[in-house]
Amino acid sequence: MVWFSHSQSSLWQGFLQCLPPAWPLKSMSRIVVLQACRHGIGCSHLVANIAVMLVQRGYRVGLLDTDSRSGGLRTLFGLDEFLVEEDLDTYWWLSLQANATKVLASEVQRYDTPLESSSAGIYLPLMVGQFASGADYLTSLQKRYEHTDVRQALGKLCQHRKLDYLLIDNQPDLTDDNLMGLSIADVAMVMMQLDTYDFQRTAVILDVLERLSTAKVCMIPTLVLPEVDASGIKRKIELTYQHPVIGILHLTEAMIRLASSGVFCLHYPAHELTMAITGITQQLEDLFQTTTTNTDKTNRKGNLGRSRKRPLLNLLDFPNLERRLLTRVLRQGPVEVAILLEQSDYSSEEVMQAIEQLTQQGWLTVDPDTNRVRYCTIEPARSDRDAG
Repeated sequence: MVWFSHSQSSLWQGFLQCLPPAWPLKSMSRIVVLQACRHGIGCSHLVANIAVMLVQRGYRVGLLDTDSRSGGLRTLFGLDEFLVEEDLDTYWWLSLQANATKVLASEVQRYDTPLESSSAGIYLPLMVGQFASGADYLTSLQKRYEHTDVRQALGKLCQHRKLDYLLIDNQPDLTDDNLMGLSIADVAMVMMQLDTYDFQRTAVILDVLERLSTAKVCMIPTLVLPEVDASGIKRKIELTYQHPVIGILHLTEAMIRLASSGVFCLHYPAHELTMAITGITQQLEDLFQTTTTNTDKTNRKGNLGRSRKRPLLNLLDFPNLERRLLTRVLRQGPVEVAILLEQSDYSSEEVMQAIEQLTQQGWLTVDPDTNRVRYCTIEPARSDRDAG
């Protein structure tokens, strides 16, 4: 796992340079990323609970999980017990049952089957790690909707499945996969614990979100001890990071006892923690409702699109090798060519060709004295971008 120190976060100063201009996302889906500062602080739990509460309010919700190593969301929805082959042409559809309060009805549907209705429910792909490099789900999505651009393919998915919200459970590792999740978000919810470790990590994540010009960033302290003064926490975090706290999640025995065997709000609908998540969901809904009137500012991102001083750098617009090289230089700063050759799974000739290509396009520069590859903070020429 790669993390920056706060001083190293200045490497992101050149992160936003121009690629093809922002595109209008015709789907009305709201894209929300929940970003944890570390593993194990309840990010997947919060995503699942918000999804269920949105369904209870009548919305159609899409869920994407960037963790390629496990299926946390599927576990919470009790889908691990179903031995269903991960078919690229199918997905889970979860809906509320009238007489069952603790579980959701689940069925496997096909993309080519017309929707019988626009009833509320949760879209969940059978695959995990949707943004992973060369992931089967991502490749299938791009092919299905005839778009190589990931954001356009997701926009088509939201239109096709009539999704009102698209929630992304983002992992704390700052890989290009998770950067993709952050880069397409209308709203980023940053979850953090109240310790020095997470205060440092939070600063780095917020620095990255600032570079990505994310429309709205909200803070959610989690695993907070019940005796800690909530109003004091709220003031401290908002003063420190200049972003609103939209909810505080306390550490509860009931959550520990549930042990990821279900969605908390369905098992404990009257619990204080459920009420806190309800408040977060309500603020999320209100946030989008108050911004839908600004249609003249809508750009590539749902209802919270806004004018940008600079377009986004979309890492997934690059071929695989070029993307890996660019991401490595962005994360590590100047890197010797020899190290890039040593760390790559590609041949030396392929790596050198990729470096030359990125250099010609104006993304990288090679220092002739130190033979180090640096990220170029000067905007590439328009003709170079169009050619790339």
